Parts: sequence; C-alpha cells; structure tokens
Amino acid sequence: MYLLNDLQRKHRIKKLLRWAMQSEFYRQKYSGYEEALQKGELQRLPYTTKEEIDFDKLATVDKERFVMVGRSSGTVDKPTFLFFTPEDMKNTIEVWTVRCWQFVGLTNKDVFLNLTRYDNLHISGYITQAGSIKLGMTVIPYGAGGDPDQILSLIKRFGVTSFVFRPSHVMRLGMFYRSQGVEPSELGIQKIIVTGEWMSKEFRRMLEELWGADVYVLYTMTEAMGDVGSECKEKDGTHIFDDYFLIELRELSLPEKSVTHTLENAGEIILTTMRENMPFIRYRTGDLGMEISKKCACGSKHQRIHLLGRVNEVLRVGSLAVTPLDIQTLLLRIPGMSGLYTLTVDGKEASKLHLEIETLEAEHTEHKKQEIRDLLLENLEVESSLIGDIDIKLVPLSFSLNYNKQKYFAI
Repeated sequence: MYLLNDLQRKHRIKKLLRWAMQSEFYRQKYSGYEEALQKGELQRLPYTTKEEIDFDKLATVDKERFVMVGRSSGTVDKPTFLFFTPEDMKNTIEVWTVRCWQFVGLTNKDVFLNLTRYDNLHISGYITQAGSIKLGMTVIPYGAGGDPDQILSLIKRFGVTSFVFRPSHVMRLGMFYRSQGVEPSELGIQKIIVTGEWMSKEFRRMLEELWGADVYVLYTMTEAMGDVGSECKEKDGTHIFDDYFLIELRELSLPEKSVTHTLENAGEIILTTMRENMPFIRYRTGDLGMEISKKCACGSKHQRIHLLGRVNEVLRVGSLAVTPLDIQTLLLRIPGMSGLYTLTVDGKEASKLHLEIETLEAEHTEHKKQEIRDLLLENLEVESSLIGDIDIKLVPLSFSLNYNKQKYFAI
C-alpha cells in the first residue's frame, strides 16, 4: 500500500527538484548544480542544514496560497515558521495521522485523548485531531501538559481507549495515578502512541506493563510538517512513508557497537520531503538511525529503520559508543528505577559525569548508588576510578507534565 516503484520515485524526485527552484533559497544554494537538477540526481546535491536555511526565502508558492502557519523549533528571538498550502495540509493530515493510526490498529471505534500541543503556533494538536476525526474516532482535544486529575476524569467519563503523549509523561502520569491508589492498567486504555522523545525497548515494556496497553512509536519532525513514519503492530522498527519522504543515512565515524546494541551501518538520517511548499531537500536531521533490511512480518514493504537517538548525544567511552538509550537500558536492570535520568557530561570523552536519576522508591541509600556504579563499571569500558568518582544523585520521580522534553544527556 502507498508504494512507489522506481520509475515513479524518479519522476517524483525530478518534479520536486524542478519545483524547488521556485524557492529563492534553493536557487541560491543549487547554483552550479544544473545538470544534477535536470537529471533528478538527488545524491549529487549537497546536504541542507537547519542553520543555513533562511525560512523567509524557502517558500515555493505565493503567500496567497497559505492556509495555515505553524512554528518550527527555533530560538526565542527568531522563531521559524512553516506555511501550509491546501494540498500540503491535506497530505499532512493523511500522512501524519490517518495512516499512522491505521498502522497501529486504531479505528473509528476508539475514543482518543489528544495530549499534543495546540498552543503558541504548535499545530500538532490540530493536525492530530483533524486526522483522528477523519478516521472516525471520537476525539477529546485536551492538549499537552495539564492536570493529571482532570485527565483521569476524562478517561473515566468518556471511556478513553487510546491517547498520544511523550513517553516520559506516560510514565509520570501512570505512576502518579498509582500513587493515588488508581491502577493505570485497570482504566481500559488499549493503545498508547508516543512521540517527541526516544525510549529503549525496556522502557516501552515498563510502560506497557504499567498501563496494560500496547505502546507504539511515531517518528515526528516539525520540519517535515508531520510524521515521517510509524511503527506497526509488530513494534520492530519505524516504517517510513516513502511516497512522501525519502530517507538516506549519512555515514558516521562511530564504533561498531554501543553498550547494549550494534551500531554497524548506523548513520545520520537525511530527509527529503516531497511537499508543495517549503520542501526540505537532503536535510540533516541530526537523528541517528539504522536501516532494517529484513521484511517486516506485517507485510509492509516500506523502508524500515531503527531510531537510536541524536547524533550529538553519542559518547565515546573506550572502544564503545554510549547513547541515552544504553544508560536507560542499564538502569532499568535495577529494581526501583524509573528509566528517567539526566547525565551531565564534561567533554566528549566523558571526563566527568554527573548522573541524576528519578526513582520509584521513597528512600535512597548509598547501597543503591553503589549498585548503579557497579553496573556501569561492568558494562562501560572505562577506568574504575572514573566510575567510582561519578556523582550520582537519586531523586523521587517527578509527576510534572510540563512542556519540556526529557533531557537525558547534557553534553
């Protein structure tokens, strides 16, 4: 379903590159690349970075055709704006929501609690809502953050069967309910969709046990104006919707292994969006991914990748790479850990470490800290003196549902 053959894809790329020349930004950037543009040879074109893009010059259509404005992540002083045409809005709703929901098995029988943002020009809430309605679901448009008690009241009153939230917030929300004597697994939630943060397989398993629900990951990017791909019911990698998005992996000089998984053939995800307005061509996302060659058991033939985190959050420790998901995986081997933490690192070589860990336990002992040090020493190829001196702070799990993403590595 939704597949392009090689000839169709080549035609799409040629059309995209011709259309991109309507943009002042691309006319300047691709000056001297006329042959590659004419032949549709995408990989002969240079990469594009967020730092170089002038969003005021990126548009490929007249502003009279804009029907919605959204905000991309950027500095407070100079926010970056994305403009939707009617065609782009239609495709975004179809790709971002309807297709994703179909991949994870949501139907018109679901009661869906929308916990994505509507405020401050963040349009994910609106698009998620529009696509869910198109699929026929009953939608409760709550928004991000909010009051856990009010959310619980909505879940009970309307019989919510599914919701979308950040994975860290799913943990905080569930543990808050449990602390109040309400068991999340008894609330009738069947499917939880998470986006906006990375999580390990072990953290997913913990969420599923907590809520008694299936947890699925979406690969969302504001610059793509929607979801780039979605997991399916197999939960074995993200299917890229390659009739709208083209994915390449830029080779990186990384160790072949991290602490808990292989990094062989991993690379930075390079994204090309086939949109009418403001297309991104060979865009360096900063995300780390690894292509999956085997066919998915669900039967989909879409390109599939494992999402591994952010390129700038990969540390070299000895002969290994260390990612936020590695540390999360290790910590969850110890009873009482939430999987949420912040590791502050001085220097790429991890010369000094400060680890603040949110726990599910009321009391925090030196014995628990030593257990964590021993675990790190056993799995990281570093000098024992470094692990012995690591500053470990254990704090109770926060129940705050603020807008901030969970920050695992502060490098």
